[in-house]
Amino acid sequence: MNALNSRKVVVGVAVTALVVVLHVLSGGGLGFLWPVVAICTGMAAGFVTPPRQEKVLEPPKAGEGELIHTLEEVRYTFTAHKLPSPVQRAWDSFDESAVWVLDNWHRLDEAPHQQALVRDMIEEHSKELVRSYLDVTDLEDPVAVEEMSESLSILGREMEQIKEAISQNSVRKLRNHSMALKLEYGGTLPSLESREV
Repeated sequence: MNALNSRKVVVGVAVTALVVVLHVLSGGGLGFLWPVVAICTGMAAGFVTPPRQEKVLEPPKAGEGELIHTLEEVRYTFTAHKLPSPVQRAWDSFDESAVWVLDNWHRLDEAPHQQALVRDMIEEHSKELVRSYLDVTDLEDPVAVEEMSESLSILGREMEQIKEAISQNSVRKLRNHSMALKLEYGGTLPSLESREV
């Protein structure tokens, strides 16, 4: 920031000028030490003026394309290994739901909380879960298989619930539109002959 244009300097100069104007308008009412009063007042005003707050910009949130890319990276890393069938089934279920949700991402524009959940599940949870599982020395270890299958099932259930919510919302919108048409046209869909020109 330029020192001559800083907020503190501008406020200090403005207050000093106000004290000079006050002295002149009052006919010398501040006495013979008015220059000292003006300078001290301006300096004090500049000193107590808070610096300009710089806005901290949030990093842009990952959009649909970035999430698809992240999911593909996780999928490639994970499926490059020979996985036990329970883990593979749990991953496939989660992956299928996640792909469907990302394909319908635009339908979540009015639900930022749901978008945040999907972001967290893909960028954080699935990524860390896969990394932790692949760090296990024996991928066939029954405890590791059970923990991984259970964790992926939880993610899969959550993603499936978001998928169902999107589907139900779409059906609800279609039903509302259909009802509006039925009300407008008396319970039947309009035909070309019934239209007046």
